[in-house]
Amino acid sequence: MITLYRRFLLDVLLSGAGILGLLGVVLLAFDGVEHARLMAHGSISAAAWIAEVLARVPGRLATVAPVATAAASALVAARWQRSGRLVGVLGCGVSPVRLALCSGLAGLLLGLFAGGVREASSPWTAGEVAADGAWVTVAGPGPRDVVHVRAEVLTGHQARAVQVVTVVDGKLVSRGEARRANWRDGRWELVGARGLAWNEGRPDAAVFELPDPVTWRRYAVEASADTPLDRLLRSPPSPARAAWLAERWSSILGAALLALLGLPWVLWDRRSAFLGTIALSATWRVGHGGLVAVAARGGCAAWMASVVPVVALLVLAGVALWAVDRTLGRPAYSATSRKPE
Repeated sequence: MITLYRRFLLDVLLSGAGILGLLGVVLLAFDGVEHARLMAHGSISAAAWIAEVLARVPGRLATVAPVATAAASALVAARWQRSGRLVGVLGCGVSPVRLALCSGLAGLLLGLFAGGVREASSPWTAGEVAADGAWVTVAGPGPRDVVHVRAEVLTGHQARAVQVVTVVDGKLVSRGEARRANWRDGRWELVGARGLAWNEGRPDAAVFELPDPVTWRRYAVEASADTPLDRLLRSPPSPARAAWLAERWSSILGAALLALLGLPWVLWDRRSAFLGTIALSATWRVGHGGLVAVAARGGCAAWMASVVPVVALLVLAGVALWAVDRTLGRPAYSATSRKPE
């Protein structure tokens, strides 16, 4: 019995790792094509292009882990049923609930693996991609000045679509933008720059200063999906900090619970199991990510963004296991106990 459970667990793990790798390659290709346009325009070098693309892989793997575990669970269960192995082991008294729990354990291990890869690489990832598209707050030239900067793309040598806002004592005093900024010889060279400053209510032309690339990236790593866990724990309390801390554990539990649903779905209807689990896991992933993003902006409580999706899966998994145990948990399960396909 233990050998059968172990074999099922290993099959789901191997299939999940393969699907996770395949999804990672697909996402890597999409990122590569997107950033290849920047390299073609001369915005980034080939080395910067490689770093930008590879730095996104760990976060992408953690994001798609729930989809990979759900698909792997359904795929393995369908393969065992198609070969007749599942009918045989269930007919010998093997518990379908325990097999489903083995899938859940495999999903948990894969989720932990993907999350661990993301955490191990997060210091490098944050340095490469955390500042892209994010507002970053740095100290201004004066003691009471606060400067907010943003760029669609930020590398060690260039920033594109730059926006700058300066605030003094909570009052907007200037703003500016530039199509591009090139870092050369220790200073930024602005292309297509324009700015305004408000002097006694009258707008005047203004020249703005940008932080150096290292400072820019360092201040960008505050609270996001790619922020190192130790830095999140040390950062001051905020909605973003709470949301992304909660996202860490809820994504891993989501991967486990979605994997657990694969076997019950195959026993219910093998034809729809694979696509159905993919659709369910993708829907859950999008909904969970959307709630976390809303919570990070203060739109809802962090616990709501993580607990609600996990509880929904727990209820669904509980119903599925109850149904499987009630209808198929007896030794008499055989090929005659199911409708012909």
